[in-house]
Amino acid sequence: MIDQIAALNTLRKELPDAIGWTTFGPYLFHAPAEMVTGDNRYVCTHIAIYNESDTTLTDVRLLYCGNFTFTPRITYSRHEAAVKWQHNAEDKELLLRGIPPNETVDISIYNPQDFEVVQVLVHGKKITDFMTRRALAKAFPTPLRWRIALTLMCVFGFSVLSYTSWQTYNMVKSNSDYELLSSIPKGFSGCQPYVYDNPPDGSGEKQLERLIKQESRWLNFILAMNNAEDTNELHIKDRVVLCKELKKS
Repeated sequence: MIDQIAALNTLRKELPDAIGWTTFGPYLFHAPAEMVTGDNRYVCTHIAIYNESDTTLTDVRLLYCGNFTFTPRITYSRHEAAVKWQHNAEDKELLLRGIPPNETVDISIYNPQDFEVVQVLVHGKKITDFMTRRALAKAFPTPLRWRIALTLMCVFGFSVLSYTSWQTYNMVKSNSDYELLSSIPKGFSGCQPYVYDNPPDGSGEKQLERLIKQESRWLNFILAMNNAEDTNELHIKDRVVLCKELKKS
């Protein structure tokens, strides 16, 4: 148990930090009429950088291609303080300093011109898709009711699948048994043939031997139905036709 806990802790330490980013847009919006005259329309691209790790990110570089017209608006989503950032237009990158743990930086790019985020680096390392998925999962955890509903749906789906498989198996087996029984000659009036499945692993051997002894009075008919000369041949068959005595009404 202790070894398993230690292994889980080691695995957790080896997971990458929950740091990620997403982008939305460009989308069109109108400036308020009180601020401008005429019909002023603008385009904006929104970028969010998530730090769901336990450390402060002191060196974040957002590399982009294309251009934009106005100064970006860069703010924290929780922390009421100015974000420390710089714009390196020559190398086409935005530099961010000091993103606290469990904080999101929102970046608005106005009037982008073929603008696209190429990649985001944290302390010189690229933020991967897996890191982004971890960050989003921590930033937007699934509500408890949805997790319960999802679990119930999975259980229900598994139950339906199991029931369908069981029904299909029974249907196929019934059809197969019917075809086998319909191919054998009719026996005595007091004997009702049926199919016994004899698994190759030998797990049904004792039961088969017991049934043969119980139905010994019909042994000659059983051997004839199975095209067997003796009971040894019955034991090596996967499906054996046996005979059950009919109850008199």
